[in-house]
Amino acid sequence: MVSLVLLGIVVIAASTPSSSNNRGDAQASATPAQHRPHPATKHPSTAELAAHRAKVRAAARARVRAAKIRRAKARARKAAVAKAAMAKAAAAKAAAAKAAAAKAPAQAQRCNPNYSGCLNPNASDYDCEGGSGNGPYYTGTVKVIGYDEYGLDADGDGSGCD
Repeated sequence: MVSLVLLGIVVIAASTPSSSNNRGDAQASATPAQHRPHPATKHPSTAELAAHRAKVRAAARARVRAAKIRRAKARARKAAVAKAAMAKAAAAKAAAAKAAAAKAPAQAQRCNPNYSGCLNPNASDYDCEGGSGNGPYYTGTVKVIGYDEYGLDADGDGSGCD
């Protein structure tokens, strides 16, 4: 029976709460969360808040600068494309003018320089269309700009076959 009583006292002693804790105060039965603040709920100081705001503002300014740089680069690319297109058009125009200039002397060699239009310089004779001439070549109205070797400007007013 003594062993049974002794066993009961040990069980009762083990199940009763202790009257002391690590801090040694009388409020041992209270939960620790009620008296100790959680480390995550620590409020930042004014200096820490100011530093955080400064970082946020600096990041915002950096984003604005980056956006401005992107827009400037886009404008530069667009201008470069437009400039290249203009240069290409100018080169095409210059090539066309060069081709026309190369064609003009060749045409001048095949045309009599005394008349506007293109009369064969190797022809022995030209007559006015619908006139009484015997050819072998016929032409419509032409402007005489030099010597009238074919006699197309009978009245001497500078216009042949009128």
